[in-house]
Amino acid sequence: MEKISRNLKKLLSLCLLFQMSSIVYAKTLHSELVEYLQTKYTQQGQEYPILIMDQDEIDLRYAVGNATGDDDESEKRRAQILKAYVAEQIGVELSDTEASSLEPYTHVLKEGAYAVPLFNNYTDKKYKICSVFPASTNSNIRLETHRILGLDTPGAYPTDMFFRLKEHIPFDILKMYSVLHELGHCLDKTFMPAAYSNYEPSAHDVHESESFAETFATFMLIKEGHANWAQTRALYRNLYTRYMGQWFVDNPHNGFGNPLYLKGGVIYYLSPSLLEANYVIKRNRDIKEKSVAEYIQLAEDVVNKNALDFRAFQGIWRTFGEDTEEVLDFYREFSFDSPGLFQKAFEQITAFLDFSPYLERKIVGDFRAPELLGSQPLLSLEEERRVLVELITDYQNTQSEMQGEARRELLREEIFSRIDLLRENLEQAFDAPYEAQKKQKEFLDYIWAEVLKV
Repeated sequence: MEKISRNLKKLLSLCLLFQMSSIVYAKTLHSELVEYLQTKYTQQGQEYPILIMDQDEIDLRYAVGNATGDDDESEKRRAQILKAYVAEQIGVELSDTEASSLEPYTHVLKEGAYAVPLFNNYTDKKYKICSVFPASTNSNIRLETHRILGLDTPGAYPTDMFFRLKEHIPFDILKMYSVLHELGHCLDKTFMPAAYSNYEPSAHDVHESESFAETFATFMLIKEGHANWAQTRALYRNLYTRYMGQWFVDNPHNGFGNPLYLKGGVIYYLSPSLLEANYVIKRNRDIKEKSVAEYIQLAEDVVNKNALDFRAFQGIWRTFGEDTEEVLDFYREFSFDSPGLFQKAFEQITAFLDFSPYLERKIVGDFRAPELLGSQPLLSLEEERRVLVELITDYQNTQSEMQGEARRELLREEIFSRIDLLRENLEQAFDAPYEAQKKQKEFLDYIWAEVLKV
């Protein structure tokens, strides 16, 4: 019996060893993508190595090394594991401090995507290594869209914004866009180094850096044989600026003193560069055949001509917290007095104010009560609309949850009562009967579309 027991233990040990070997050598789709991009695109003649972190591989090493906890000891073990991983992958020896500075991006911050340079020293600002941290692999099209647009930010968007989007970028494209964007940061020889040249990077420098990375990623997607998603991506970035730009200004306490926080919405106003990239792609039939170095130069050219001017950046940001007409008057006056300094800024600010609402309607349609109805007193109607949508959702849930008829009837009554309230408010808001009828119809068409779902 004892001999059988020993043999059984040996068999179990062999099975466990085989299982662990399978885990180690079986690559996930994410790992295969990382390996492919690492091999093909990270060596572009730069003076420093680039490493695209394979989070699936790193997570496995953390699990094997008993380093998944949130305690200090686990954090130290993760830093040492990461230090060994970097040395194994690209032959760079990190100090304990450097490894510890990268560790958060593989654990508490791993839901996001980042490009993180480490410097040889803080005087010459030359990179020792630039690390790419792709976004969480445990995701899908909805989660990734939520991440890019900030749809989970409390109070920033209507709760159903994902379902309002008229265009969705497929998950595989979102994922590739994200990795190539961060790789673009590491290959950027101009804008990202400029952003890091000061102790505290300026928001405008970061805007130019983000514009470059986004434009580069757009070109690289074409090289990889994907469709041109520049226009849809421009609509996404514009939507982020429209909603999150206002939210950042309205919620300054959430920034915890971060100097870039308040201007986060304008930093990611990448639409002008993306729309120019779209034009470049359509104009150049041989765009797919260009080298990575040529894409880098193309992206630089696009950013230099289309990213926001420093003064325009400041002016657009001011429109989220100040009276728009006063901001326009300020820049209009200076554009007359000092056209060399303010003319381009004034043109970009007016272009944003005129064109940005149009781009928003292209991706989510007309649903904002203030813009659709053209009347400031009607701001409360947006809240009424949100309540109505929530009621409709509740009604649909009662159907799926087989709740009582009485509950459904109460919800139906509440829904139609809300519609009557909207109609009354609309009638009171306009002096001209024809205009009132026209605006009522536009607004109620949307409401009825929601009600018909019931």
